[in-house]
Amino acid sequence: DWGGIAKTIYNSEDRSISSSAAVAKRFDDTSVLFQGGYRKGHERRNNGDNDSYGNTRTQSDPADFDQYNLLFKLRQELEGGHRIGLTAERFRRDLDTDLRELQGPGRTYAIGDYDGRELRQRDRISLDYDYEAVSSDAFFTTARATLYWQGLKKESGTDGSTSTGTPYGRNNEIENDTWGFSGGVTKDFDAGNLSHSVRASLETARSDWTQYSFALCPTPASCPPLNNQSEVPDVDARTLGFSIEDQIDFGNNFTLTPGLRFDWFDYNPSTGGGFASNPGLPAFGDIKDRQESQFSPKLLATYDITSDVQVYAQWAMAFRAPTIDELYSRFYNPFGNYAQLGNPDLKPETGNGFEIGSNFDVGGLT
Repeated sequence: DWGGIAKTIYNSEDRSISSSAAVAKRFDDTSVLFQGGYRKGHERRNNGDNDSYGNTRTQSDPADFDQYNLLFKLRQELEGGHRIGLTAERFRRDLDTDLRELQGPGRTYAIGDYDGRELRQRDRISLDYDYEAVSSDAFFTTARATLYWQGLKKESGTDGSTSTGTPYGRNNEIENDTWGFSGGVTKDFDAGNLSHSVRASLETARSDWTQYSFALCPTPASCPPLNNQSEVPDVDARTLGFSIEDQIDFGNNFTLTPGLRFDWFDYNPSTGGGFASNPGLPAFGDIKDRQESQFSPKLLATYDITSDVQVYAQWAMAFRAPTIDELYSRFYNPFGNYAQLGNPDLKPETGNGFEIGSNFDVGGLT
């Protein structure tokens, strides 16, 4: 009713050492698991042999990173095939780099005083539900559901001084908080001479996106241009996906599985806050709300030639909504005469997939 594992790994690629440990315990109908891991390493080496500063450097810039993750799970078995649970997770990675290739001769920044940094962090908490029928007359055969919150954060920036001693620094950050639900049910039943296995799933989420770039300098006069603004507006995003399919067994080694999926998205950007200071906003038109939906059918046919050999053919439509960056990203540099512009009129991607194949079961290997 209990178990544990601990391990340590050395990776020569980035000269990193990682350690992780986990322990799990069962108390009657209650199960608990703790897990944690830590990794510390450096830059990946290349085949360069020049360890100087500036544009003649060929070795990788020195870098150090720290990374850790934590996981907690709690599960409670209930009568009748039900199980509920709680899951909490965290992941974080910090990377610091001495940007020597951008320092000294032929470059803008002072030797020994220009560093880069990156941060990636993910937090997630979920309430989980699972069900497996204990009798054939149950309304559903299986069911699952997850209600979750997830927070994502990414930062990247630089800090130091120019070769003339002027303080210089930038930081770009983007955050995404999401509340979501995903779940699915299956129902197995016979109707006439046919056996059916109906599967339905639902995914819905609401996300808040924020992004900001700002300067790190002691006085406004020493700040580099194109800072203290948002390059992507704050966006309230809502998404919905629903699918249903029915695997129909005709009883002669032949099954047919028709299915249908519905996708919907609604993006509502805001042109206030830091985005109002973006010079690309008035120069390249308005930012639009977007809302679209799509039905995507599929059809799968399988035939068992023998108990070990199956052939199949499938046609399925696909759908991909445009991302926030693809629609709304606006970076405009009037000094260098270049820009990165999203397309608020970008259409979703759709496609058709066709697949023909076979499966072989050769004694434990499929």
